[in-house]
Amino acid sequence: MVDFVTFFLMWAQRMNWEVPPCHWRAVYWLEHRGDLAVLRCFRGFGKSTILGVYNAWRFYRDRQYRILHQSESDSTARKTSRDTQNVLRNHPLTKGMLPDGIGTIDQWWVNGAKDMRNASMFAKGILSNVTGARANECQNDDVEVPGNIQTPEAREKLRYRLSEQTHILIPGGRKLFIGTPHTHDSLYDEMEELGADCLTIPLFRKEYRIEEKSATTTRYTLPFVPEYVFTSIHKGARLLRRDFDYTLTDDGIEFAEAPETVVDCYAGCEWPERFDSKELETRRKDCRTVNEWDSQYQLHSKPVGDVRLDPERIREYTVQPVVRQANGECVMYLGNVRIVGAVAYWDVATGKPKADASAL
Repeated sequence: MVDFVTFFLMWAQRMNWEVPPCHWRAVYWLEHRGDLAVLRCFRGFGKSTILGVYNAWRFYRDRQYRILHQSESDSTARKTSRDTQNVLRNHPLTKGMLPDGIGTIDQWWVNGAKDMRNASMFAKGILSNVTGARANECQNDDVEVPGNIQTPEAREKLRYRLSEQTHILIPGGRKLFIGTPHTHDSLYDEMEELGADCLTIPLFRKEYRIEEKSATTTRYTLPFVPEYVFTSIHKGARLLRRDFDYTLTDDGIEFAEAPETVVDCYAGCEWPERFDSKELETRRKDCRTVNEWDSQYQLHSKPVGDVRLDPERIREYTVQPVVRQANGECVMYLGNVRIVGAVAYWDVATGKPKADASAL
């Protein structure tokens, strides 16, 4: 029996892949991770492709192993199931493991599996009913997507479905979460707080942002030497050219003219062969918001779209507001600071079960 690194190397050679170092990190981690684990990778990483090879390796090591693979929809889950079948049929170490005509893409058994009630691979969407299944490992591949988390009811339903996996797993079973964050209270952060074994691989290892309100001068100090400098986002996005749009200084960067827009400086691209300058600029232009870029490529827990209320701008105070009456007038203080103005909105959020009747 070989380890997963060797198994993956054999498959990569068969497929003529040039495997980047970031993939080897993920491959090694997948074999040695804990029972509760989170793999966060930038978009375009190929994590689902690696997962298909990993699943085949699991069945190669143990034909009694059972995997419940869940994604955001049934059709997406079937892609990884089909990919796993392809590896089993064509890998030098697993040829003959997959019988013809037993099972479907949704569920199937490898040769030698003894549990005919529970398939070796059971692939379903996260909102599909899997009650009654049993598995050694539950996989959640990109279950956090905008369609599953846009409303409190949707987020509650997603977490309920995930909690079902606890009862599906046999004692000593394992959970794996793979994906990119799509919201401030990301599911992956929640798993990390529960003590999950985490591997996070953003597109760039080093990053520094100059906010639009600060981008009014030409010279800035940076904590590293930038290799990529972007301005703006979406239609106005540009990848600046060194010694034309900017020059490097002893301690940072100097622009030909004040940017007057958001500036992102990066270094240490994880996959420069695939994400060259042209590809990076294209993806930057395709992202409609800075939050979308940050969440999908740098793996910061932010919603991909614009939001009315940004939690990052919330200021926390250690005192409570106090209303006083003096000299015939009513005044409000927050500590020693007088509040001279305020704006309040009334949101009548009625009509939904378990929702606020109203909010101020």
